[in-house]
Amino acid sequence: MTTIFYDKDRDYAEVFFRKEENYGDEINELLTVFKSEKNDKIIGYAFAEASRSLFDSELLTPSLKLAVLLKIIRAKEQLTQNAAAEK
Repeated sequence: MTTIFYDKDRDYAEVFFRKEENYGDEINELLTVFKSEKNDKIIGYAFAEASRSLFDSELLTPSLKLAVLLKIIRAKEQLTQNAAAEK
């Protein structure tokens, strides 16, 4: 199950593929990779300046990028999932 977090005040997004103990490995000022403490496999990403950097990245599938984009729009417009679906 993928979990998406977005903070509109910081334009910061996290995408996790699994929930488990992890650590972050900063790749650059805009990207952090989260790895499992058990086996060092990638379990998620964090994107600073997410409105731009997330879409420049090739790390996520197009469908996952779309899901994050919807989360960003909903957060910026303060819409619930139901309200966004009705629009």
